[in-house]
Amino acid sequence: MDISVESASDVRLSVFDISGTEVAVVFAGHLSAGNYSYGLSGNLNIGVYFLRLHTGTDQKVARFVIK
Repeated sequence: MDISVESASDVRLSVFDISGTEVAVVFAGHLSAGNYSYGLSGNLNIGVYFLRLHTGTDQKVARFVIK
């Protein structure tokens, strides 16, 4: 997963299942502005998931499917 942080801030990158339950935290901490790449470790079942990037003032959500 590649993410871009526009300005230094506290960041939380989380995975949610289709019911809205948080199933994984990929990263939580402070990042400087820049581009970052993270892998998803752990076992997720086949299904639809949402990746949420939350920074101090912004939130982005992307959908992905595990087949």
